[in-house]
Amino acid sequence: MIRRMLIDMPFPETLPAYGEFRVDSEGYLWVADYRRPGETQVDWTVFDEGGAALGVVPLPPRFTPHQIGNDFVLGAWKDELDVEHVRLYRLLKG
Repeated sequence: MIRRMLIDMPFPETLPAYGEFRVDSEGYLWVADYRRPGETQVDWTVFDEGGAALGVVPLPPRFTPHQIGNDFVLGAWKDELDVEHVRLYRLLKG
């Protein structure tokens, strides 16, 4: 019965425009692209307080940011066995 229900379920024609949101220590909004199933890397677009896009930050594959400071991103990275490791990356602004 469940299998039949899943087979008959319609597939969406579009994907969401974005994934997650974060606010960094400077008050900038970080918006992640929607991550499709199987995708391991996500680009984040950073917006200032007025809504202007400041740039796109590609974060490493299998990495989820938890804290974003002025010059760093702290988060969890999953290895090939899905074991989480704490990672700290430096942000270089250009």
